[in-house]
Amino acid sequence: MFTPKKLGRSNAAPPQATEAQKHNLNIELLVSPVLRDYISPLTESEEAILRESIREEGVREPLVVWTIMDAELEIITEDGELRTSKPGDKVILDGHHRYRLAKEVGADYRLAPDKTFDSLAEAQEYMLQLQLGRRNLNNNQSAYYIGSKYNFNVQGIGGNKSQGGKTKTILADEFGKGERTILNFSKLAKVIDECSSAFKVSFLKGDFSIKKDTYLEVAKNIDNLSQEEIENLLQEPLQEDANSTGEEQPKPADRAPINRPKILTYKSLKSSIDKLSEMDLKRDLSDDEKKVIKENIDALIRKIGL
Repeated sequence: MFTPKKLGRSNAAPPQATEAQKHNLNIELLVSPVLRDYISPLTESEEAILRESIREEGVREPLVVWTIMDAELEIITEDGELRTSKPGDKVILDGHHRYRLAKEVGADYRLAPDKTFDSLAEAQEYMLQLQLGRRNLNNNQSAYYIGSKYNFNVQGIGGNKSQGGKTKTILADEFGKGERTILNFSKLAKVIDECSSAFKVSFLKGDFSIKKDTYLEVAKNIDNLSQEEIENLLQEPLQEDANSTGEEQPKPADRAPINRPKILTYKSLKSSIDKLSEMDLKRDLSDDEKKVIKENIDALIRKIGL
């Protein structure tokens, strides 16, 4: 039976880089614009909180990088130079925000063991799966990442050549969506991928939403439209509709009653932890799953002030 360690307030000093980790600080880390655009952007308040945390505690979670061997992709150096990658280059996969803010405040950071991929497509698929495992995705992010995963699978990228019908059924079950919704999301993702990085980041941040009929119409004519025309059409008009991404909604008679937010109490929190402690894991968790669970636990610890 899994028994969690007792949690308490820690007075330990922020983790300092070891000699081996300090060596990492001298390694140039590069950014792929293609991979960077998969990252969920931070809001102003989220960035301020993360900056202060890094200033006070350093970067606790190591950065994940990909050491390129055979693949060629466009990258941005630390000096802002745009060039083609070469063997041995280290490209950031997870930790873009932490790396940028660590550089800004002069904090230490660590590197996790390198990831290895044979192609940019494999790295893209990894990035998609990583983003889908994040907590609290907004509607735009969820729709875009699910749609992109469908497109990757149907196109056979990453070695998965699932047929469209089978793929939409699998994803519908995995994410609790209707099959038509999965197809809508796939068209939304294709349209957003044709837009500029600035437009895409703004959309993923939730600065605006796009009506389903609008992006479906753009998707029909996408081969005959320039990037500027696509963006103009998507913004006419900008919608505040929460259902902009095209998710199927229940009929009014079938809508569930409004649920009031639940209040977290000592009793309910302790009861939930006790129940989890008594349960056995059905299978071993992957490293990525462990990372997501750790993020959730860390967020809970911060919330209750341990």
